[in-house]
Amino acid sequence: MAPRILVLTAGYGEGHNAAAQALAAAFNEDAPDTALVVDIFALTCPRLNSFVRRAYLAAINGAPRVWRRV
Repeated sequence: MAPRILVLTAGYGEGHNAAAQALAAAFNEDAPDTALVVDIFALTCPRLNSFVRRAYLAAINGAPRVWRRV
C-alpha cells in the first residue's frame, strides 16, 4: 500500500528533520508505511536548496543575535 500521509519538511536544521521524522514515526506506529517524509525543496531545487541551507546555517550559527531579531 502506498503512503497516505505526506510529511513535508525543509531540512535546513536538525529540528525540522527530527520533527518530521517523529510525526511520520507516530503515524507509522499503528499502520506501517502510512506516512512518508519528503524534503520538497531538496527534491525540486537541489542547487538552490543547498545554497539557502548553507546560508541559513551560517546565519544562525555565525550571527545568533541578528537571527534572534529575525
